[in-house]
Amino acid sequence: MKLREIIRYELWYQARRPAPWLFLGTLAGLAYLLARLVIADAAGGDVPVNAPYMLASMMHVAGIAALLPAGAVAGEAAGRDVMTRMTPLAYTAPVDKAAYLGGRLAAALLLGAGLSLAAPAGTLLAVVTSDAAADVLGPLRPAYYASAWLGMGLPNAVVATCLAFALATFARRPMAGWAAGALLFIASLLCLTFLAGWLGQWTLASLADPLGHTTLQEMGQAWTPNAKRTRAPWLTASYLRNRALWLGVGAGVLALTHRRFRLAHHLPAPGRARVTARPA
Repeated sequence: MKLREIIRYELWYQARRPAPWLFLGTLAGLAYLLARLVIADAAGGDVPVNAPYMLASMMHVAGIAALLPAGAVAGEAAGRDVMTRMTPLAYTAPVDKAAYLGGRLAAALLLGAGLSLAAPAGTLLAVVTSDAAADVLGPLRPAYYASAWLGMGLPNAVVATCLAFALATFARRPMAGWAAGALLFIASLLCLTFLAGWLGQWTLASLADPLGHTTLQEMGQAWTPNAKRTRAPWLTASYLRNRALWLGVGAGVLALTHRRFRLAHHLPAPGRARVTARPA
């Protein structure tokens, strides 16, 4: 029951703040603009906008923009008590460590999943309101949108939330959540440009990319237009291996966070303690 109350309180607290709603509106707007650009460029192309590969590409790019908001929400949930100096009250409350961390993490995961829904929502709105020709858009299948979100948008949100929550818990700073989102983007970019682009290690880069962006780029170069129209990138073996690896990394980081976390006040290291005594 305490776990449920913590989740309810965290969701209620975040719902009253303008930041999550601002994040959601901004992400939906970015996804809408990106989809409009893709629709304008798709005229005369071989792959319609509603093809699985095109939907996966648009939602994946829009989902990358959600890394920082998801990290901010997770960091706020993990480090707010320390920053507001509520730890004397929170750590002495009759709640165990699993409920204390689990309630905030569950709320952060739900909020991160909600933010990731902005990508399919903005993309679908752009397609529905477009006046492009039918051969440019292709048949509208809502199942493709739902599958692309479940296979690409949601796993990235879960990985980003888990790592941001763990980093903010260890650093005892909500801003560490932003850093986790930025680090994920930088790691994905390095895998694509350095491992795959310079060294040609596409298999290693595809597996090491925390966002799966390298895997999607490899498909774009190797697949024919017919494959892009019919095959779902989120169901390929290489992408599923990547998601399984990084979801496992997220779970392992959370297990380490639970093991190392203590409901006790943090004391600075003796070598870093500053002398506060004043002369008489």
